[in-house]
Amino acid sequence: MHGMRASMPLFMLATLMLLAGCGTAPAHRNSVAQTSVPASGEPFDVALERQMPVLLAKNHVPGAVISCIQNGEVVWTKAFGLANCQTREPMRPDMVFNHGSDGKVLTAWGIMRLVEAGKVELDAPANRYLKRWQIRSTEFDADGVTIRRLLSHTAGLTLSGLSDYAQGERLPTLVEILEGKNRKDGPVFVQWRPGSTWAYSAGGFVILQMIIEDVSGEPFADFIRREVAQPLGMPSLEWVWTPELEGRAPIPYDWWQGRVGYRLLASPAVGGEICTVPDFARFVAAGVPGPHGEPPGRGVLKPETVAAMLEVQPNATDCGLGYRIVFFDGEKFLEHSGFNPGWRAAFAISANRRDGFVIANNSSKGESLNKAVGSLWGKTR
Repeated sequence: MHGMRASMPLFMLATLMLLAGCGTAPAHRNSVAQTSVPASGEPFDVALERQMPVLLAKNHVPGAVISCIQNGEVVWTKAFGLANCQTREPMRPDMVFNHGSDGKVLTAWGIMRLVEAGKVELDAPANRYLKRWQIRSTEFDADGVTIRRLLSHTAGLTLSGLSDYAQGERLPTLVEILEGKNRKDGPVFVQWRPGSTWAYSAGGFVILQMIIEDVSGEPFADFIRREVAQPLGMPSLEWVWTPELEGRAPIPYDWWQGRVGYRLLASPAVGGEICTVPDFARFVAAGVPGPHGEPPGRGVLKPETVAAMLEVQPNATDCGLGYRIVFFDGEKFLEHSGFNPGWRAAFAISANRRDGFVIANNSSKGESLNKAVGSLWGKTR
């Protein structure tokens, strides 16, 4: 799973690693390229139409789908490149992707629904809400692992990412993941004093999934679908690949152009969500005011709850509750990026100007493309 920390905003990262991809031989890992600067005043969609064929080829990514957000709503979605390198099937705007760790923000919204309902307290020990498993530590106070610190990656926990599984393989339970029975991932434990430092932890979001399920009494996917996805207009959102979903998805490719297959995570809250790019963009847009005075949260969360999520947390450097928060040139940007084998996704949106974008592509090598598109967005907005 891809982490959140970076030294610059996504849209400012213009120096990119050239990586191999669909239909080409591997490039040298140390070679770099610069995104070209668009003509003065050229809008984002026009710049994309002109530059995406070059960017896809330069970054060796088969294809991508991009949604643009303006004034707090999704205004267009465009598809570029190939969904299938063998058949040359073109990418389509309505195709579904795995968005990886971008889904941690969905998990954060689910937790905040429980906070608003008075069923969970942000600064209470996570153990208070866990029925199947308890956080233990011989070196630190386990009660220091709070909901707030789990959401901001400051709980001091291990396990930055999770192994994935082929369809048909037995998936470990949440308890088994936390106890280290998830391939060679290792157990989730308190390695640093809770609240003292930022350490990206997928393990913390496994715990958050367990809290949602133990408190609500229902599966994570059912809770998120009812409490977040349906009211925000995300009908495509799923967490388990089916033949029908595969038929609506591009082929995911690995670092060596091989087909990855449609793989699963044992903890969907960590980044197992599957949906179209415009559906995910509607979710991203819900974090800022809408075009007709709709408040942040869109009635799913209160505006003050969203505002609290968008504040950098103590000792978190640039992390809010679920979101990465970046300040640049007087603006506040909300960001995240996601990676699972065969998939790369990212989003960025300005809390001030209420504009942003969501991108997803079908290659393990697609991070450089996403950064290039982010750079292009930054130059054309």
